[in-house]
Amino acid sequence: MAYVQSANASNDATATTITLAASLTVTSGNTIVMSSSCGVAQTVSTVADTLGSTYTSRVTHAGVNTFADLRDATLASGGTNNVTVTFSATVQFRRLVVHEYSNVNAFDVAAGANGTASPCTSGNITTAQAGELIFSVVYGDQTQTATYTAETNESFTIREQFGGGLVTQAASEDAVQVAAGSTHGGFSFTGGANSQNCLVAAYKLLAAGAVVQPSTDNAVYRM
Repeated sequence: MAYVQSANASNDATATTITLAASLTVTSGNTIVMSSSCGVAQTVSTVADTLGSTYTSRVTHAGVNTFADLRDATLASGGTNNVTVTFSATVQFRRLVVHEYSNVNAFDVAAGANGTASPCTSGNITTAQAGELIFSVVYGDQTQTATYTAETNESFTIREQFGGGLVTQAASEDAVQVAAGSTHGGFSFTGGANSQNCLVAAYKLLAAGAVVQPSTDNAVYRM
């Protein structure tokens, strides 16, 4: 797996959508892993981008004051890509984070959980094979300001940390798991004991020398 790039967007005003506009120039065959959140327990109606990718929802979780969704898509074409999330109702405290990875083969497993203690964790998942990509994201309660550091059960790297003062805070991280088995995403945080909504997803990687063939079926490319 190779982390390529990531970006985020935040908007606290009331609206039904949030867009990450013209921030990423992506490569055909790579995988987008993205997550969105809003400040009340609505749902995500659609996720779309300017390249026509199809996003599959892998896990959702309603926290105390946040709803969080995690999805992915395999890119059938490359270029400048704007990602837009449409929620089921007008909402405040909208958040969006998008990661691009190369050499991802298939989604494996995902989970979500919330809590107030640091570190906050996603709940456990059990991966199918060694060397999987572990992606995790956290959204804090809309009334808090937090600073996040990566969980230590895997060699996580914080990729994005975003949001504003006294509004929902968020962060994303990833790691490659050395050995298959039980794991989780998580974040230590400072800035209060408000509820944290944490998601995790694991992805199998392509074997050395495997070739990704572009497709439009969404999907995740399989060996």
